[in-house]
Amino acid sequence: ILTNERLLSLNLKPTSRIQKIQNFNLAFSIITRYPWSVKLVNISAEDCVGSNLKLILGLIWSMILRFQINSTDNIKSSSNNNSSDPNNTKSEISGSGNLNSKRDLLKWCNEMLRPQGYEVIDFNECFKDGIALTGLIHSISPNLIPHDIYSIIRNKNKNNENNIKEDKERLESVMNTAAKELRIPLLIDVEDFNWDGNSLG
Repeated sequence: ILTNERLLSLNLKPTSRIQKIQNFNLAFSIITRYPWSVKLVNISAEDCVGSNLKLILGLIWSMILRFQINSTDNIKSSSNNNSSDPNNTKSEISGSGNLNSKRDLLKWCNEMLRPQGYEVIDFNECFKDGIALTGLIHSISPNLIPHDIYSIIRNKNKNNENNIKEDKERLESVMNTAAKELRIPLLIDVEDFNWDGNSLG
């Protein structure tokens, strides 16, 4: 679908583990090469065949960033415009494309949060107190989290709250709600956020 190539080496009905691994390696060789340049992070064909859910979901998210949020048309256009310099095109796609993906995702978050009078500018500092995530879930399913961002901010301002422990508890609670009620897998945990100066990335 992505390349319009006829894949003669694809096992259409794999029955053995080695055939499944060969299929995944073939797919990886396609999506990681120019002009697609999807980055594989700590995942192999063996992980996919072994049903490593966390790594597979991470791979799916990388592909969404590349082929959905960054439209395929933009990638093809970049490829045509820089066909004489493949290295330059690859750098543009993997570099600025990733930044555009984060920018577009932040834009979507703000579209969901704006009716509640809230705005985010990054995925670490603005999310680690759980307020933004609470607002996103409230905007998607108000019945799950009846209190909106306004009530949380009012309580924080009233209590002059600046307590990391309470921020962590709020974040953990809303993440667990997302996992249980919306069936959103937890690919990170509370401690992955920037509590000591190390960025989530």
